[in-house]
Amino acid sequence: MEKLELKHLAPYLPYGLKGINSFGNQIEIHAHHYLMDGRFIGLHPKCKPILHPLSEYCGEITGGDVKNKLNCKLSNVHEIWDLFSHDISLDEVSYGTYLVMCKNHIDFNGLIEKGLAISYNEIEQ
Repeated sequence: MEKLELKHLAPYLPYGLKGINSFGNQIEIHAHHYLMDGRFIGLHPKCKPILHPLSEYCGEITGGDVKNKLNCKLSNVHEIWDLFSHDISLDEVSYGTYLVMCKNHIDFNGLIEKGLAISYNEIEQ
């Protein structure tokens, strides 16, 4: 089973990443959760980041709606759709689209499916 690592969370950390701790409470996740005295320690295994599924922005939603939700260009929306449909890989996504996904906490690495993150849709707002 894959373990949640700093490399999974690093893209989101500058944008106020939230998570659920082992008690079910929402917390802010920061880089210092991973470093203690310069050593990598990681989050508690029951702690998980909260991310939006990539599928949330695909399917029966218009490009204009996604553009407004994510505050981005229509070209970013099309790249997100292409990534979701596997027409392009993450390596082929433009830097601008990558930043849009990071800023909006979109799960582009499948962490939710791997059980390493929780969907915003599964928590009480």
